[in-house]
Amino acid sequence: MRTTHRIAWELIYGEIPTKMWVLHRCDNPSCVNPDHLYLGTRSDNFKDFVARKRSPFLKKTHCPRGHPYAGENLRVVNYKGYLRRACKECQRLATLRCRKRREKMQTRLAENSKFLGSEKAQR
Repeated sequence: MRTTHRIAWELIYGEIPTKMWVLHRCDNPSCVNPDHLYLGTRSDNFKDFVARKRSPFLKKTHCPRGHPYAGENLRVVNYKGYLRRACKECQRLATLRCRKRREKMQTRLAENSKFLGSEKAQR
């Protein structure tokens, strides 16, 4: 797909080399002013994205439950090839909930097996 800023670049400067992107100095995606455009790689685009804090996820300082994404509570994980921030406290609470569910299920299974065992003994 050819976007307007790529067309603007080609009209002024010529062909765009393979694997090069047309990036914006002005942070306005619809801008076609050649003075605001420059060539860069995908990596350059991502570095610019992070440096200018354009990602809504980078602006978040706390997890959805209100724990801070900082210090000992911050964990960086690789999720499907992307680095993401995770809250250690939320992970700890999720692990506790899972353990409680598992223990509850094991208790029910033990009670049912006792009940079924006593039924067989009566026969």
